[in-house]
Amino acid sequence: MIVAKSIKSLWRLPEKWSWIKIGDFLKLEYGKSLPASKRISSGNYPVFGSGGQIGLHNKPLTKSPTIIIGRKGSIGAVFFSESPCWPIDTTYYVDNFSLHIYPKYLYFYLKIIGLDKLNRSAAIPGLGRDDVHALPIPIPLVDQPTYSLEIQRRIVARIETLLDEVKDSRNLINTTRQDAERLLSIALDEVFTNLKSVIKILPLSEVATAFNGRASGEGHSNIRVFKTKHVYPHYLRLNNPSYMKSEQVTKMPQDRYIQPDDVLMANIAEGTLGRVSYVQECENFWTVDTQIMILRSKNKSKLLGKWLYYYLWSEQGQRQILSRRTGIAFADKRGQTHIYPKNVVEISVPLPPINQQRQAVTYLDHIQHEVDEILKGLKQDAKLFDLLEQSILERAFRGEL
Repeated sequence: MIVAKSIKSLWRLPEKWSWIKIGDFLKLEYGKSLPASKRISSGNYPVFGSGGQIGLHNKPLTKSPTIIIGRKGSIGAVFFSESPCWPIDTTYYVDNFSLHIYPKYLYFYLKIIGLDKLNRSAAIPGLGRDDVHALPIPIPLVDQPTYSLEIQRRIVARIETLLDEVKDSRNLINTTRQDAERLLSIALDEVFTNLKSVIKILPLSEVATAFNGRASGEGHSNIRVFKTKHVYPHYLRLNNPSYMKSEQVTKMPQDRYIQPDDVLMANIAEGTLGRVSYVQECENFWTVDTQIMILRSKNKSKLLGKWLYYYLWSEQGQRQILSRRTGIAFADKRGQTHIYPKNVVEISVPLPPINQQRQAVTYLDHIQHEVDEILKGLKQDAKLFDLLEQSILERAFRGEL
């Protein structure tokens, strides 16, 4: 990212290009308050906050086009509106452009100039208007406004063409990611709908125990507590750890400490309830709070924890879990749903011989590993496209496109 503080610190421009202070040819205006209760949502004019469009209204505050800049909140975020709009009071805007500047040329420049680095106060974050006005912008052929605007238009057209190509590539990455994420679901369906040799389907209570964690609070003991923010399919999130209050430690039963081969399941909140993780390995004194349930095989020669984990994450398993939740999933109290151990142990679990469980787990682990590798590669590709977008914009304002 370019962070422009003075003309002297900036790069060498092509011949007949000049550095001009932004404030020399435009003035940022303050947005105007428009509470949600006063907006007319059937209107045609977008309402912008510091984080982007937040609604509609039946009349605009600006002409078109308009550049909107986050002043408070998402400081330095930059948006462009082709139509008249209403920027609210957490933003600056400009809709009156001089003959020296093509609006989208300025927009793209502001997106890479590092406006978020101009935050004036850590206590009360905000972007100073004078700080933006003082920033220099490279302008071609300042003394020939008509020709300068034509060059700026060409640069913008080239930027948009290249960014559209990047966008198409990103869409391809997203499609590939979605396809990869479906691979495990397909494999799970293949395993659990084709159990020709299954001789038993038993209630979970016969082969496993289910119990919730204990209240832990937020403290500084050596007892690490896993919460819903840590429990995800295929892994336990280890960053952002939580620890139990010291006064709760002596009250913790030994069986509430998680063990290798346990299955952890979120037991509350629509969208989270039913999410499961498998404990491959763990340290001593790891436990869970009341919003996580521990499922533990009674006999590992009859039920593998990983088999149970994969079954509960399959479409069949999720259907059984969600059908047993209680509470209100929709309407005003959306999200107030729970599932209790007494309901979970009623779930019917297919139980093939232990050697077939091992074979299926090995197969599913292989599929998951392949998916993880694909997703890792796609994540790296996405980072490269971030850098490519930045490079396109930086080259544009060096006169290299």
